[in-house]
Amino acid sequence: MVSPQSAGVPVGHPFDLTVGSAISPIAASVADPSIASVTVDQTGSRVTIFGKSPGTTVVTVSDARGVRRDVPVRVAYYAGSIAS
Repeated sequence: MVSPQSAGVPVGHPFDLTVGSAISPIAASVADPSIASVTVDQTGSRVTIFGKSPGTTVVTVSDARGVRRDVPVRVAYYAGSIAS
């Protein structure tokens, strides 16, 4: 239903998940909103994760049937960059 099954998201950047075989409306929530935020594009069947601060959390994606998938998310700075 959700691809990819886990996400590595750079701080300050978006990362898209593709949702397949879902019945609208699609919903998404993030366990720790201090680490990442999520938005849902219903027409494109896409969930966008935005990295806010380094850490790990879980994004839960569900559809109208109540089918859920938990996606582990790791938010980090690009390798080699200096944290400000």
